[in-house]
Amino acid sequence: MSGWSAPPRGISPVCGELHIFRVALTAASHADASWKLRRVLSHVLGAWTTGTEPERLLAGRARPAGPGLWCGAVRSRDTLLVVFSRHADVGVDLQSGSVLYDESLHLALTRWEQGILRRLSLSSRHAFFLALWARKEAVLRAAGHGLRIRQSEVEVLIEGGAGTVPVPLPFDGGIMEVHLRDLPFEGGTVAAVASTTPVTALYTWDFDRS
Repeated sequence: MSGWSAPPRGISPVCGELHIFRVALTAASHADASWKLRRVLSHVLGAWTTGTEPERLLAGRARPAGPGLWCGAVRSRDTLLVVFSRHADVGVDLQSGSVLYDESLHLALTRWEQGILRRLSLSSRHAFFLALWARKEAVLRAAGHGLRIRQSEVEVLIEGGAGTVPVPLPFDGGIMEVHLRDLPFEGGTVAAVASTTPVTALYTWDFDRS
């Protein structure tokens, strides 16, 4: 994965692949995001399926979009991200500064994450925190239990933008391994995607170039 490319027609993810579409939003409205999400779904599925409602997909966690195909989406003020997987729960998150770092948010970090954050300069803390926040949101959405999993128990200090994160499940459900990847963004925006199965290939598509 080196950047964002124009998506081909006829994309059909296989097990282990993640396909992420980036879409520019021209209006900071839910209606614009829903309409463009419908366009991405039509591009991949070939037709709109009434069983896949944009309002439910925009929560960031994947839902069924076709036979064995899962789709999730998340938006910021000017960007929509849509992820497709095959037979795997996935989560995606995008942060562009809407979450502002302050000391109270240390409660969402593990002790190791807190220690690293405190050693950074003040100018570097916000960007590092946003990266951790996006990773944690993606992991929790993939795990599927929401805030019943404590963010402070999920450590997302991965090297090279990729790694496996052990997630303690609620109700003594054991440990789930979630596979985490950072996504390429610039200009202060950070994003991450997570999958409950190993990621063998990650494709990033710029839908505005299709």
